Amino acid sequence: MAKLHVITYGCQMNEYDSERVAGLLREQRWELTEDERDADLILLNTCAIREKAEEKVFSKLGQLRGLKTDHPGLVIGVMGCMAQLHQREIRARAPQVDLVFGAPAIARVGELVERVRRERRPVLETGEGSLVKLTARPPGASRLKAFVTVMEGCEKHCSFCVVPRTRGRERSHPPDAIVAEVRSLAAAGCREVTLLGQTVNAYGRDLTPPTDLAELFARVDEVPGIARIRFTTSNPYNLTPRLIRALADVPKVCEWFHLPLQSGSNRILERMNRGYTRERYLELVAEIRDAVPEMAFSTDLIVGFPGETEADFEQTLHVVERIGYDNAFVFRFSRRPGTPAATLPDQVPEDVKAHRNARLLEATTRAAARRARALEGRTVEVLVDGADKTEPMAFNHYATGAYLLPRFNTGLIIAASRMKRGYLMEIVDLDTKAQAIEAGVHPRDQKALDGKMEELAKGLQEKVITLGAPEDLYDIEGLTRSSRFVIARIWSRNEQGERDQLGYVCSAERLHNIKSKKGFTYGGKDDPVLLAFAQGDWPAPGEITSPWAAAPMVAGDCRGSHYLHILPMPINSQTSYWSGPILSAITLSCNIHTGRIGAISDQFALGTPWDEVRRRASELAIQFRLAHGVKQPATLHEDELEYQEGWKERRDRLERRFEVRPPLTFGGNGDGHGASGGPGARAAGARGAGRPEASG
Repeated sequence: MAKLHVITYGCQMNEYDSERVAGLLREQRWELTEDERDADLILLNTCAIREKAEEKVFSKLGQLRGLKTDHPGLVIGVMGCMAQLHQREIRARAPQVDLVFGAPAIARVGELVERVRRERRPVLETGEGSLVKLTARPPGASRLKAFVTVMEGCEKHCSFCVVPRTRGRERSHPPDAIVAEVRSLAAAGCREVTLLGQTVNAYGRDLTPPTDLAELFARVDEVPGIARIRFTTSNPYNLTPRLIRALADVPKVCEWFHLPLQSGSNRILERMNRGYTRERYLELVAEIRDAVPEMAFSTDLIVGFPGETEADFEQTLHVVERIGYDNAFVFRFSRRPGTPAATLPDQVPEDVKAHRNARLLEATTRAAARRARALEGRTVEVLVDGADKTEPMAFNHYATGAYLLPRFNTGLIIAASRMKRGYLMEIVDLDTKAQAIEAGVHPRDQKALDGKMEELAKGLQEKVITLGAPEDLYDIEGLTRSSRFVIARIWSRNEQGERDQLGYVCSAERLHNIKSKKGFTYGGKDDPVLLAFAQGDWPAPGEITSPWAAAPMVAGDCRGSHYLHILPMPINSQTSYWSGPILSAITLSCNIHTGRIGAISDQFALGTPWDEVRRRASELAIQFRLAHGVKQPATLHEDELEYQEGWKERRDRLERRFEVRPPLTFGGNGDGHGASGGPGARAAGARGAGRPEASG
C-alpha cells in the first residue's frame, strides 16, 4: 500500500478534517505512517488565523524540499485555510508543492491525489463546493472521544478574521446525518463527542425546516453509549435563552463553555465588528451561571488590536478578573491579508503587544488559580498519564526535567507564579526487597525475605525523603538515577519555602512488593500512572512532556527484560518494536468546582514533531537491542527480570553442575596442572614461560 503522512496545524476543525482525509484515503488503499520519510504522500492541513501559523507551514515545506529531491515521486499537498486563502502564493514560495486544495474539496481528496500522480503536474482546487458529511476515520483515531462537524463557515465578518474567506458561508448538516454519525461512533466505543462549528451556536437556522443547537443537544443526548457532549466554538451574538436552558436541562452536556470575549473594551469590540458589548457579554455569563452554577468558562483574547490604548487594555483585564476564567487563550493581534483590521490606523507596536500579552496571561493565570484553590481538600479528576512495559522510575525523567531544569521549563526562572520558588520532592525508596536484604536477610532465603518484606509492608508504610528543588539538585539527581528511588509526589512552595499545594503524584510501587501465593517472588514493574496539574504554578503540558524528546532509556521491553529507549505514543495506537517501553499522555481541562473533564488533548498525537522523536527512538532501540541481544548492559539485572521463573529454573539446574576445584595453572614448561588436566595437559596456544603469545 502507498503511505500517507498528515501534519495538522490549527483548530479542532482541522484535526477533524485530517482524520476524515486519512479515512477517505485509506478506503483507496493509502496506509497512514508516522514517519514522513516513508511517505508517498505528505499533506499539511494548515491554519491561516495568524501569520505565525503560516510561517510554520512554509518552514516545514522548506524542510520537505530535500525529501522531495531524494524521492521525486513524493507528492506534497497543502490543504485547509491557508490553501484557501493564499492559493497560488503557496506554489510561488514552495514550488515543491504538488497539490493545493481547500476544505470544500476534502471529499474529493482521493481524486485530486490521483490526478497529481497521473498527470505529473500541480493541481489547485480552492473553489467552494457543496457541503458533504464525511464520516471516514483512520485506524488509530481515538475510540473514546471524537469530533463531529455540525456546521461549517461563518458570516460574522469580524474585522480581524479570515474565516469567512477560508471556510465560506454558514452551512449546517442535517440533524439526521449528525445523529447517524454519533450513533456509529458510539457503536465503535466512543463515549464523548464534541460538536464543531466555526459559530456552532448558529447551527440550524439555514436548514429547512430551521432547527437549533438546543434541539440537536436533545437528540444526541438520546444516543445510547454517549456519556458526554461538548461543543465549540460559540459567538456571544448567537447565544439564545433556549440554548442556555439546554445547558442545564440536557444531562449529557458538560459544564464547560468556550465563549470568546476578544476584548473588554466596547470601543475595540466595535472596531472588531463583534456584534456585542462588554455589558451584553457579562449579562450572558451571568445568565449561564444562573442556569448552571458550576459552569467552567474558557475564552479567546486579543491584545494589541489597532487603536487599543492602555485604558482599553485595562478594561479587558477588569473583565478577566470579574469573570474568573478557568482557561484563556491569549493572542497578539496579527494582520491578516484582506481583512479591514490589517489596514486600520494606529497599529500597536510589537513590544507593546508583547508586554500586554504577558500581563494578560498573568491575570488569567491568577484568575484560574483562584478558582483552582476551591479544589483544596476535594477529590477531583485531573490529568492522566500512563506508561507500559516499564516502571515508576521512568517518570523521574519528568520530574528532574520539567520541574528542576530551566532548559525544559523556562518558567522556573521567568514566571511570576509560585513556580519561581521551586518545588519540594518526596522521593520514595520503593524496593522493599532491597530494604530486607540491607536489614540482614540473605537474598536467596525466600522464606526470610517474605517475612521481612511483609513486616516492612505493614500499615502501608513507606520509606521517604523530602528534598528541595533546586537547592538539592545533585542529591535528587543522584538518588533518582536508580530505579529503586522514585519521585512520588511534588509540592509547590509557599513564601516560607514550605509545602503548599500537591500537584504531581506518581504510582510509586513495585509488583514484587505485592505478596502472591508464592510469596514476594515477582520481579516486575507496575505500568505506572502519573497525575499532574498543568499551567499556573505548574509546568505547561508541553513543558512536562519535553524531557521525553531525548528518548531516554528506561527499564522495560517485552517481558520486562531490557533497557530500551522509551517511545512516546499516541493513545489507542499500536505498540512499538518488540513491544518495548511506551508512554502516553493526555491533558484534561478540568472544572475546578465539579471535577468534570473539559477539553481533552493527546500530547503525543500523530502529525506532530513527536513523530520525529518516535522515529529516532525506534532507531536507537533497534540498534541497542540488536547490538547486545540478551547480554548486559542492555538487559536488566536478573533480580529485576519481570518473568523470571524460567531463568530461576535454568540457574538452579546449571548450579548443580558446577564443581569446586583448583584452577588450571601452568608450569615453567607450559604443562597445565589442575583438577581436569594431568601433568601432560597443555593449554591451547600456551608456549614458553607459561603465558600465551600472539602469533603473526
